Amino acid sequence: MSAVRRNSLAGLMLALPILAMPAIALADDWDGYDDKPVRRMPDLAHGSNEVHDLAARPGPLGDIDLSWMPQDPYSSWEVTIDGLTEPAVGTKLQRLTSDGTVILQHSTSPTVAGGYSRTVAWANASPSAAIDLIRVYGADCAATCTAASRYRIRAYDTTISVPRFNNSGTQVTVLLVQNTRAAPHAGTVYFWDAMGAPVASAPLNLAPKALQVLNTSTIAPGSSGSITIVHDSGYGGLSAKSVALEPATGFSFDTQGTYKPK
Repeated sequence: MSAVRRNSLAGLMLALPILAMPAIALADDWDGYDDKPVRRMPDLAHGSNEVHDLAARPGPLGDIDLSWMPQDPYSSWEVTIDGLTEPAVGTKLQRLTSDGTVILQHSTSPTVAGGYSRTVAWANASPSAAIDLIRVYGADCAATCTAASRYRIRAYDTTISVPRFNNSGTQVTVLLVQNTRAAPHAGTVYFWDAMGAPVASAPLNLAPKALQVLNTSTIAPGSSGSITIVHDSGYGGLSAKSVALEPATGFSFDTQGTYKPK
């Protein structure tokens, strides 16, 4: 992380309200408070891949692991816990407001088949940066958990980038978005001109395995540039491409939507 971004994030954290949560003993590197009134916690970022434990706190009390989740404007994200050891079965995952007072999202299973892994996926469809709190807690072993009660937490930027659309002149671009999941999902398509200024947006509502086709010439007429897609389907959950058509010649040009590499 660059010094500029780290300093910016640190300033944002210091401006947040103090979390009204009990002190946490040092069960692993992600537990504990410093000697200042603001909780020192790690921030997750795209590609984060960490192993934590849920060893009980003094009392004994069940452990709680907390992480910041900074988000760029017009972006979407997924946080997943998996790789649970047997004592950590039942571990819960939540997304909360930055002050820890409101639960924004309870986790679900990554698949309709169920299982012990949990995921939260969402979009920050806002022109402003955001920061939420990720909470992991509630393993079945509770106050008897030891350092053997482990899980892996991962985070991904799930924003899809489509680097070309063109509705200028006689060309028309069609955008195809497929939901690869077995559950319904939603999102928003954003159109940007070549200088990165916003042009237009359109909603996505996709049934399981459904395909949505958008004639972008009716959404961003006379424009050209790039497309980004934010959604709640998780990393790899949507597949997208644009097809630029030249009706007079039959020429077509496909541009595949991509995710950030893991």
